[in-house]
Amino acid sequence: MSVTIQLDLPDALVKEARANGLLNSAPLGDLLAAELRRRKAAADLNRVKGSVLSIDNSAASAPMGFQVSYQY
Repeated sequence: MSVTIQLDLPDALVKEARANGLLNSAPLGDLLAAELRRRKAAADLNRVKGSVLSIDNSAASAPMGFQVSYQY
């Protein structure tokens, strides 16, 4: 699949990116793929964090003398 993207970037950024070979299809594809993996990992981490917080909250609200155990 092919897509054409036009960006307005600061001259200094364009110059440095071009000098490092980043303004070509393959490197830009790699950068996009890495960012998508990073965002997925962050979403997964936030989901796990939310689960842990809900477990902690349920343990904190357990009646006295009632022990809550977890298996991971």
